[in-house]
Amino acid sequence: MVTIQSNKNLHIVTLNDKTLCFSYCILVALIKEGQHYKTKRKYSVTTTRHINQFLQDSRAIELDQAELENLATQ
Repeated sequence: MVTIQSNKNLHIVTLNDKTLCFSYCILVALIKEGQHYKTKRKYSVTTTRHINQFLQDSRAIELDQAELENLATQ
């Protein structure tokens, strides 16, 4: 099942056991099996706010962008 929530440039997609966070169409964070992950890459203030809003200031594991995208496809 796919669920999509969209608010301007913040898009949350739930797909089976993963919830993905996209800011301006770029994957920046995800939750998989209860674990929170976010990109190490630095983005704009708005994108950082999107990440924090999505993860609700939880302690997320930081991954390189390629690693985050790979995890999202597993």
